[in-house]
Amino acid sequence: MLKSVFRFVLLFVATAIISAAAASCAYIITKNSLSEKTGSATQDAPLATDSVYASTREEVPPAMKFDSYTVRLEDSSICVYAVCNQTEEFLYSTHVYRPNLSTEDISLLTAGVTLNTASELTGFMENYTS
Repeated sequence: MLKSVFRFVLLFVATAIISAAAASCAYIITKNSLSEKTGSATQDAPLATDSVYASTREEVPPAMKFDSYTVRLEDSSICVYAVCNQTEEFLYSTHVYRPNLSTEDISLLTAGVTLNTASELTGFMENYTS
């Protein structure tokens, strides 16, 4: 009995040591890989902070300002259009299961819904995609 307990403890300790060694290797490899990508000269730089990546970030152009958004039901997809200077530009569509929509929703979406801000659009689309 004592012999089997000793084997179990020895196996557990050996597994823990091997796991710790593998985790340390993965940490060092990841840290070195990130240091190379960010051009950091020191090996002891933090892994995931804004200061590490600030120098490598590309300038993101400011978001395009649209006058409004129009959402319409076309076949079994809800299509989103951006309106700028009274011109609609297709942005994206998402599939919906039409039998799950009420008659009111179908008539409302078929006619088109105008939303003024991106946050209104996001909230509106969450009602149909979640």
